[in-house]
Amino acid sequence: MIYSSKKLLITMITITALIGGFFNPYISINSLNDNEIHSSNEDVIEIISIESLDLEGERIEIVNKSNHSVNLEGWSIHSVTGGQKYVFPDYPLEPNEIVCVCSGNGNGDLRWSPKFIWNNEGDSAELKDNLGNLVDIEPSQRPTDSIGFLNKDEMKLAVGESENLKVRIIAYTSRTDISSEMLVWESTDETVAVVNKGVVKGINEGEATITVKTSFGELVDRCSIEIVVIAVSKTHLNKDELQLTEGEIETLAIKIEPLNATNQAVTAKSTNTNVATVKDPVMNGEGEGTVEITGVRKGTAEIKITTVDGSHPDICTVIVIPKEIIVSSLEFDEETIEIVEGKIETLAIKIEPSNATNQAVTAKSTNTNVATVKDPVMNGEGEGIVEITGVRKGIAEITVTTEDGKQSKPCEVKVKRNWIILFMLVIGVVVILAVNYLMAYHVVKKIKKDRNRHILEMFIIFFSLLLFYIGYLIAQYFGTDVMVWLAVVTALYAALIVIYHSALHDTESNEKWEKSN
Repeated sequence: MIYSSKKLLITMITITALIGGFFNPYISINSLNDNEIHSSNEDVIEIISIESLDLEGERIEIVNKSNHSVNLEGWSIHSVTGGQKYVFPDYPLEPNEIVCVCSGNGNGDLRWSPKFIWNNEGDSAELKDNLGNLVDIEPSQRPTDSIGFLNKDEMKLAVGESENLKVRIIAYTSRTDISSEMLVWESTDETVAVVNKGVVKGINEGEATITVKTSFGELVDRCSIEIVVIAVSKTHLNKDELQLTEGEIETLAIKIEPLNATNQAVTAKSTNTNVATVKDPVMNGEGEGTVEITGVRKGTAEIKITTVDGSHPDICTVIVIPKEIIVSSLEFDEETIEIVEGKIETLAIKIEPSNATNQAVTAKSTNTNVATVKDPVMNGEGEGIVEITGVRKGIAEITVTTEDGKQSKPCEVKVKRNWIILFMLVIGVVVILAVNYLMAYHVVKKIKKDRNRHILEMFIIFFSLLLFYIGYLIAQYFGTDVMVWLAVVTALYAALIVIYHSALHDTESNEKWEKSN
């Protein structure tokens, strides 16, 4: 009869719990917090119990009846009679998994001690969690009036931070059929902390108490909550210096410390918005963010970030350089020019756009024996000149190229003969040969009188050098090679020899004529 009454009582309690899960007013209160807490805490129930105790075999088995893994690190097994204590190492126990702790000559997963622990004449075991709460006792000693407790007695959170609370159902209670849907969570001050399905979130600085009850009003446990404000201790930009071109945009990374600071908002300001501008930083709520910087015009500015109260600054120096404007075209005022030998002509150069960043150009002649060119001179406004010198008759190309090599343009140069120079050279040769003849005539005549032949030798050397130089000028003028030059000099030497022979012959003829008369 007593057994039937107990069974009936349990059935009624279960039905009451299910009804309370649907209609209890606490559920509606907690549902108001859904907009504030978005994380879930589905594994809110933990049931770890003693499966069996073998005193003679020195073995005790612990089972996980939860629907999730539970780490037993810090949990303990106690021998009630002997007072010995075993503390679990880091040991995750999976759902429905059993771990066996042995001692003495027993065999198991974990070893308590090589000594014998359990009193065979009568002993019992207790299982406690990492907080020292009694979770279970040896099955034969279990009472039936306890429910459970929270995994934490107190908790400290930052504003905006969330953490999960778990209910540990006492394994020896008759209420092991309780589910998370049968639990009702409350906060004594929802302006400080709110709770939803075991997830606690800090709202404002202060203190509150989180309570958990069954849906039929039985108190399970309480947890004291302290919500604190964590101040920013440091702000940091990922670059100390940044170079931008005009109009360029770059994003810098921001990091604050600690990463869980309560107010993570930062401000950014430019010391010179005419040089560089900055947008409002964007933070991700996890201590990191970005800030966008735009280069405006050439110059230097500093971008300074600080916390909202103006403290903990960090600075990045921004150097803005002019945007590179590439030369798009290169033009001359003449496509073809004609130059007389020995003359200089100027070729006008124009580049587009006139405000190109690099306006330097180079000039090169395809044949320096025909025409040479000097380095171009640019005025910085897209215009310049280049001087071309005609060397000898022929055709050459003067090619002007931008320094980056992307634009190039040729100009044809035609060098014409300078007949004035040729005429003067010819006259020079005739005059020299005539003078040479007259002087040779008189020298030979003088030699015949005083027999001083070294005077003739001096004249020969002098006129030989003079003719050698004239031959060189003629060869250069006609653009001939060394062999032609030697041929010209040889011809002049031949002419010189003919002159001296002619002078000698004329002198002898005159002497004979004088003697005959």
